[in-house]
Amino acid sequence: MTTDLRGVTSEMRMSPKVVLGGLVVLQAVIYLVVELLPYSRSVVNMAVTRFFVLFLAGGVGWYVLNWRDAVGRWFTVFAMVVGMAFAGLSLASPAALSW
Repeated sequence: MTTDLRGVTSEMRMSPKVVLGGLVVLQAVIYLVVELLPYSRSVVNMAVTRFFVLFLAGGVGWYVLNWRDAVGRWFTVFAMVVGMAFAGLSLASPAALSW
């Protein structure tokens, strides 16, 4: 028995909305940890600012994905790069950006 798979397409991509949502959830967890633990006020202010930037990037990315899919995918890549840069700045380690 043979199976003809020429007409079958496999979509193995993750939705960019999942990535944007993950960024917002991850930053919200970091914000809560910084807010609940005894960190200095400057660290808390920095975490709040980064949370709002990534929250805004997630909302804009979601809107752009509904408007133009290709532009939204590129915006998701941009938001991931910004999220990685924020992680490197938060850890104060240049090696954090090497993964």
